Amino acid sequence: GPEPSSNQTRIEPARVAVVIPFYNQLYKLRRTLDSLISQDLRPSTVVLVDERGSERLDADMIRPLEEAGIRTQLIVNERNLGPGGSRQAGFASLSDDIEYVLFLDSDDHVSDRFLSASVRMHRTRPDIIATYGDSVHSDKGESRVKSATPPTNLLDGIVNKRPWGTGA
Repeated sequence: GPEPSSNQTRIEPARVAVVIPFYNQLYKLRRTLDSLISQDLRPSTVVLVDERGSERLDADMIRPLEEAGIRTQLIVNERNLGPGGSRQAGFASLSDDIEYVLFLDSDDHVSDRFLSASVRMHRTRPDIIATYGDSVHSDKGESRVKSATPPTNLLDGIVNKRPWGTGA
């Protein structure tokens, strides 16, 4: 491929997993999956967690991921656990060789260099154990982050494996 520009250092491949709970509105999930396929550093694994909505995921939605070399896993909850519980179910299913985990909502999509920029940041700054990206409302083009104050209990929930959720 093309050589990276001087301000864009090539990074070694990383084992990145993406966990995505979903509940209906699969047309939004398709856009989320497309944004993962278009990454300059693709995830190695995508875990889709079905929260028991009325819409069923079909193989046509997963096929493009697998064709792009991304391993996929589908977890179907016995009951709706909500997004936090579903994120925990996806996280618990990950293999020990995963280096980084990205939690996305089924209506999120990420810019083409999001994963490579995130991995580069974590490798440059190993003291950072969690990052949170700003999101933009697709229809309005406005930031969805309402406060500059980070949540105080998010990290505690992740580290202690308590069910947790995010607003983006």
